[in-house]
Amino acid sequence: TCSESYRTMKRYIEHLKTKEPHERRAHALRGAVMITAALFFVWITTLSVRLAVMGQQSQPATSDQVANVIGQLVTLVPNTNVLIMSPNYSLSTISFELQRRFINKFGLEVVRDNLKDKVLELSNGSTIRMGSVMQVDSCVGRSYDLIIFDEAALSSHGMDAFNVALRPTLDKPGSKAIFISTPRGRKNWFSTFHSRGFTDEFPTWVSIHADYTENKRMKEEDVSEARRSMTKAEFEQEYMASFNTFEGAIYHFNESGQDVIDYVPELTSRMEVFAGLDPGFRDHTAFIVIAYSQEDDCYYVID
Repeated sequence: TCSESYRTMKRYIEHLKTKEPHERRAHALRGAVMITAALFFVWITTLSVRLAVMGQQSQPATSDQVANVIGQLVTLVPNTNVLIMSPNYSLSTISFELQRRFINKFGLEVVRDNLKDKVLELSNGSTIRMGSVMQVDSCVGRSYDLIIFDEAALSSHGMDAFNVALRPTLDKPGSKAIFISTPRGRKNWFSTFHSRGFTDEFPTWVSIHADYTENKRMKEEDVSEARRSMTKAEFEQEYMASFNTFEGAIYHFNESGQDVIDYVPELTSRMEVFAGLDPGFRDHTAFIVIAYSQEDDCYYVID
């Protein structure tokens, strides 16, 4: 829980005080990395779970909540700077209010609370700043120990914001960046970044993927209802954290369900039948035969 993590971090800080200055920095950075990695794994096991079922007793933590918990725990290490990036201004405002609530809950001492710039500074010299991808220029000009992109795939400008503006700010030894999001297909920068965790070209990148089955808080009845109320593409994206996309597809057939029926030649005698040929560059055999029934206003793909 958050309170247990807080007490653990307090004990760790007391331990750091017994070390030499150069040892403190090294221990603090390792501790920050371990905390963010552990909490990120906890959140990722609930990736893509967005329940809105009326009457549900407990809701899984949303990504902005977990991102803010990670950010605040890291700032318990003295003199660290954390930046939480949101897709837009509204979401960054939500993150700022969450930080205020966490600070009040744990009784942390704040020496600066700047609503305009969305910056909070603790008495230990650490700062946590909320930024927007659409206003990334306001976040440059300083160094960060950790940058978290929350709901990263929701913005199409995230790659430019990180590569051009924010990556140079990760100039401290051991500094990290974490990108958290529900997938939004493969044709976007978040999918590109995710794939880097599986190639030798980027040895320092790590990608973690999990679906709803790894979330022990999920109820099977909620999942079953979601299957019935969502399309297959929506369910795979939101619950299976799938990067697959049906972009550009006109029809999606369920071959094991009611979309496929036995062919009855007599039916086509009362239908309008037409065919199409696509002399494609890669596939020269793209040919389709369709029958249209005026009685039920349906199209049947025959061959």
